[in-house]
Amino acid sequence: MKTLSAVLPAAFMLLAAGAAQSEDWSGAYMGFNAGYGTSEIDWRLVENAGNEVSSNVGNSVTSNSPDGMLGGIQFGHNWQQGDFVGGVEMEISASNADAYSTWTNEDGRFRDAAASIEYTASLAARAGFDVQDNLLYLKLGGVAVNGDYHHTGGSLTSPRELDGSDSQFGVLVGAGIERKINERASLRFHVPRSDVSLTDGNRTAIFGLKQDMHTFKVGLNFSFGN
Repeated sequence: MKTLSAVLPAAFMLLAAGAAQSEDWSGAYMGFNAGYGTSEIDWRLVENAGNEVSSNVGNSVTSNSPDGMLGGIQFGHNWQQGDFVGGVEMEISASNADAYSTWTNEDGRFRDAAASIEYTASLAARAGFDVQDNLLYLKLGGVAVNGDYHHTGGSLTSPRELDGSDSQFGVLVGAGIERKINERASLRFHVPRSDVSLTDGNRTAIFGLKQDMHTFKVGLNFSFGN
């Protein structure tokens, strides 16, 4: 939330300045986005392989921090009443973020955990105000983060592996600013934050994964008007 707390005061300072005339933000739009994302994944052991007794069950055993570039598309629709603008938006972005970590359990057997984020998809409401050709807005909605999660357990001579693609679901919040560059096109910068989780395991231990993801994106939108 630190990023949002930095953006919001600047947004409300602009609101206080007032606007001489509202831009028209209403209607459908679509566009492109690119940026950088960083996240923290916590791996909590839910059940040991073969339901073996372990003092680590219920505890966090490792964490890793995938980071990398993102890029994709967004499309949505705005409704406007005076300076107030509300709408709904869907955004899909591919990613190359990945990370790796390793640890040793209580009986000396090795463990590792790798994660890579393949894409994110969100559906969120937007609400904000037009201020001097700028749209200052907040976002709130749902998000899916699809990634490849790999865990190797067992021993060096007889490893057991979990390797598969899974989706985590959760909540997205964010804030941003969008500026008109002509009647139909606008540039934007926004900082969405996602909190997602899943529980998974197959032929190995079962893990509960909790992921916090912060992204910083720029975008270009094209409006189709009313």
